[in-house]
Amino acid sequence: MNKRNRKSPEKHVQSKSKVDYKETDAYKKARKNRSDDDETFDSESNSSNNRSSNSSNSELKSRIKINQKNSTADQGAKKRKNGSPAESFENHKSEWKKYINHTVVRWCVKLTISIFILMCVFGGWYIIVFNNPFSEKSITQFEEDIDHIKKKFPMQMPDIWNDFSAGVKTIIEETSKRPAVFVLLANNTNTLDCLSTSIGNVISRSLGGKECLILGPKNFISSSGDMLEWLRPKIEQKKVVVVNDILKISSDAIGSFHWLCDDTNPLVSRAVYLITMTINVLHMHHDNLTKLVEEHIYNTFSKAIHFDILHAAVSRITSGAILSIISEPNLIEGAECP
Repeated sequence: MNKRNRKSPEKHVQSKSKVDYKETDAYKKARKNRSDDDETFDSESNSSNNRSSNSSNSELKSRIKINQKNSTADQGAKKRKNGSPAESFENHKSEWKKYINHTVVRWCVKLTISIFILMCVFGGWYIIVFNNPFSEKSITQFEEDIDHIKKKFPMQMPDIWNDFSAGVKTIIEETSKRPAVFVLLANNTNTLDCLSTSIGNVISRSLGGKECLILGPKNFISSSGDMLEWLRPKIEQKKVVVVNDILKISSDAIGSFHWLCDDTNPLVSRAVYLITMTINVLHMHHDNLTKLVEEHIYNTFSKAIHFDILHAAVSRITSGAILSIISEPNLIEGAECP
């Protein structure tokens, strides 16, 4: 029994040593694997550290460059600010010159614009006032002469004098080329001729003439250019034209009123035309005098002249005032005009 007890420990020791040996080899193998893993981890860690250090170095370098640029700019600004007194004086002098030049240019521009505006205003005022050959004195003189004529023709309605005054004031005060046209209707030729001549002379004097131009059927031969050119200087001199008995002029001449009385492009600018028409006494109180005049002209000339030509003339003849003249008892046929 003792032998068994002696041998068993040896066996136990041997088995234990074998186990220790085996464990030692496994341990070595494990430690080797662990060391390899550590080396791999260390290498990866070193590479990441290298990358981070490289990026941090590049950022640091860029910051250094930016700081260097800022410091350089600050140094330049300090140099400019803290330059020498001579340089500072020259800089202030240059800036002052620029300010003076800018101010002078600005005031010159303002002055030029102001002068231009004043010239436009003065030019317009000069054209309206001095280029107008008529004045307030002409209107005053005309009104005084009209008051004198009223006494010679007491039977006339007050409205006709107002119409004459309004037409003449339009010629005197306005600067347009438009002529003034009056159509006078009556059944008494003597009253009609006398009144138209008296009014024509008064208006002519107000417009700078001496007396009106009186034209009858014999003076209107045609509406040709030669006829109009013959009339132009006479109308420019007299300012006022009295056309007696328009219904008796030649049908070839009726078209001339298209050019004489045109609103936009008349033969003579700002002329005055007094056109007389003798009609039946029964028509004197017609409600529409314009329509009455148109009917008489169309009935007289429509068969001898083209409608378009006649219509153009009629529209211009009736563009102004149409006045009904009442016969004066003291102006019977053959009596002299007062």
